[in-house]
Amino acid sequence: LKHLFDIAETVRRLDVDWDRLAACAREDRCEGIVYTALHVAKETLGCEIPDGGLELLGVPWLRALLIRRLVARFLRRGSLASPPSPLLPYASYRWGQALRSFRVAVTWEPPAHRRQGEPVPGR
Repeated sequence: LKHLFDIAETVRRLDVDWDRLAACAREDRCEGIVYTALHVAKETLGCEIPDGGLELLGVPWLRALLIRRLVARFLRRGSLASPPSPLLPYASYRWGQALRSFRVAVTWEPPAHRRQGEPVPGR
């Protein structure tokens, strides 16, 4: 929640160059993450984003729709205490980033000292 307030206050207090913000987000390949953060700040805190501000990010319409639907579903639940959906981060990523993140999540193994029933090396 603190990060959403930071976003909303930054937009409110600074003269954001929306074209430059969008260009930097696209260049850094994080336009979906920026889109999601701004959209959530807008929907939860009333962060004022100029008309076309989100569209400048160039997020494909289908992914933008998915993000908006996931956020709307989250807000209907009425709680900011839990993540809106485990799908929201994946919807924010580019397809290659989402697949890589999902593969890491599925194949991740805890360190040896945290696995049940296995001896810890050196102990």
